[in-house]
Amino acid sequence: MKLLRGLIWLWLCASLLVSCGGSKAPSVENAYENRVKDFTHMGVKAMSEERWQPAVLAFSRALQMAQLLGDVSLEVRSWYNLGMAYRGLKAESKADGAFKRAFDLADQHQLTVSRQRAHIQLALLHRHEPDHAWQLPAWDKSWPMDLKLSWASCAREQGDMSGAKQGYLDVVAAKVANGSGYVMQGQAMMGLAWLVKQQGDELDSARWAEKAGMMYRKVGAPRMSAHALLFLSDNRSRTVMQRIDAARRAKVIYEILQDKEGAMKAAHLLNALELSEGVKRE
Repeated sequence: MKLLRGLIWLWLCASLLVSCGGSKAPSVENAYENRVKDFTHMGVKAMSEERWQPAVLAFSRALQMAQLLGDVSLEVRSWYNLGMAYRGLKAESKADGAFKRAFDLADQHQLTVSRQRAHIQLALLHRHEPDHAWQLPAWDKSWPMDLKLSWASCAREQGDMSGAKQGYLDVVAAKVANGSGYVMQGQAMMGLAWLVKQQGDELDSARWAEKAGMMYRKVGAPRMSAHALLFLSDNRSRTVMQRIDAARRAKVIYEILQDKEGAMKAAHLLNALELSEGVKRE
């Protein structure tokens, strides 16, 4: 009997060793983390379509899930995303509060890049206020693309054209491997198009806008493509017929996307161009 018990015990021990050592650790499914990702994805998609209120709702839900999860980095990111959505909605006081919350949390938990992201947006929001605390931080070449793009845009808003140009060029020169990278490069190219247009170089401005349009078409970003076309339709280095074609194409995209404001801008410019050229409407 004792021998039988000993054999059973040895068999149980051997079974436990095999089960512990021979199998992989089980993966853990975290419902709250998945919900943060889902709501963030919804918010980013809404922002890319300039549907700001749905973006606010999606990022608010992502923030709640991040808070329930207790993940500070996800909470900081959600506060930042919420601030961007509020900024698109022109709710600047709410955007200011969200960015400050992101900054404070990132600063408290030594999340350096996230803190800089919020800092740049706060500098952009407060750019017209004298002696405010949110000065644009010094350029850092090690920053990720999105941070460089935000910095360059803020520098342009503050009148630092040489700094903005260098920032945009750095984004354009970066190696990208996904759609968001191409979109950011397109935005940097549009930033360069605005810069050189302000300097009076319409031809170079058109070249940058055309390159941006190519980037947007590559990844399938029709609204941004329409913005680039509308920009080109107001470029005097191109023939009137080229400008009319760009305005027509932009108008079609805006109408399909049910973007009334964009369609109205394109229609107004198209009408002025057609009248100047005596073009018969279709």
